[in-house]
Amino acid sequence: NFAIEVQTMRQQLDRLSQRVVEAIDRIETAQARLPAMVAWAHEALDCLDRRRQVGLGPRCSLADLFGALKAKHAELTIKEFHTGLRRLQERRLIALLPSTGDGDNPGPEYALLDGATVYYYVEWTSEPEA
Repeated sequence: NFAIEVQTMRQQLDRLSQRVVEAIDRIETAQARLPAMVAWAHEALDCLDRRRQVGLGPRCSLADLFGALKAKHAELTIKEFHTGLRRLQERRLIALLPSTGDGDNPGPEYALLDGATVYYYVEWTSEPEA
């Protein structure tokens, strides 16, 4: 029945529209909390959100994120990348994650050392700033 198909499409469009509004809200909320000294923070959060939206999951390797940022910020160094990640983590915009222990240590040259912990992944968190 044509009316049922139209109704189904309308519901799908409504759900998609809601997802877009939620994504925009997350980005705007995060932008308000972005540290001023992290010039690439918006691009990093946008990249993490896009990955999640296309079904790649919430985790992103530091190597992949650095590669995506380097494409737009050619001057970005690993040291600056790590400093920016720490600032974003301090603001609770991201969570840095270690390896799961299953040999998943992608791009060890991009790993961030923090005491005895080695971080290989990043995840965008929607947790409010403390």
